[in-house]
Amino acid sequence: MDELRLPNELVERLNQPGYIGSILAAVDADDAKWTASSRPLLEGPEPEDETLRLRRVQTIAVAEVRRTRREALAAFLARHSTPDSIIAYLRRSNRDLRHWRAAVVDRVAGERSAVLGHDLDSPMPIEAWQTLKTRLRQDTFRFWNYHWVDRDGERLHVSFWEKELSADLGQRTGVRELVADYYVDVARQSLIPRAVLAEFEPHWRSLHHNRPHRMGGYRNGVQSDAQIGPTNELLLFQIASDDAMHWSWGDSGAYYFFLKPDELKALNFSSAQILLECH
Repeated sequence: MDELRLPNELVERLNQPGYIGSILAAVDADDAKWTASSRPLLEGPEPEDETLRLRRVQTIAVAEVRRTRREALAAFLARHSTPDSIIAYLRRSNRDLRHWRAAVVDRVAGERSAVLGHDLDSPMPIEAWQTLKTRLRQDTFRFWNYHWVDRDGERLHVSFWEKELSADLGQRTGVRELVADYYVDVARQSLIPRAVLAEFEPHWRSLHHNRPHRMGGYRNGVQSDAQIGPTNELLLFQIASDDAMHWSWGDSGAYYFFLKPDELKALNFSSAQILLECH
């Protein structure tokens, strides 16, 4: 396998005198700002308002996550206190990650073969499903990787983040597509558990920013407003981004099709114009 190529900017940053020590100092400064802004919720009396009480609980949880991440980062930088040590670790962990991924492909293929040995339209026993999910979730790889951060408006500073990958990564995507296929099949729709339907149906029935698919009338513009009153181009239809249909136009935008009134009267659609607006 090819050795990991690290950006020159990363190597240059790490080799700046005192830079590795500044990584933790920057995190401490950011944590101090966050704590100062959150202090009323962290240290103040228990709010009477239910919404504020929930925010307090969430803020306390975030504070604990930040504390845990800071301690882990400090330990990582203590183990790898020189540029050479960090670079060697990043390359070694990248090799280990690629080996793990290759092995996971084989292990998941074995799980798939076992599943394919059964009638795919018959329900899997709950115990077997839970056992399978547990095996996939426990098949993990933890590693540290670099990421870019801003410091006081200056870009391309370096910090490090611990990640954990598991063999069930992306499982929800596969389940979403499987459930959608069963949902549109009258003969198999009843095989979808009610709890799963309750999770997916609201998602299928929603549209980005509640922008509908529409024929005629005024368009629901993403970046512009519809012209009210007589116009020399009429909206034939608009088709919006729609997760249920796996449609995403640009960045969650919409397509608009227009035609001149005289051409519509003549049923001449050859000169229809299309416009895409997105975020």
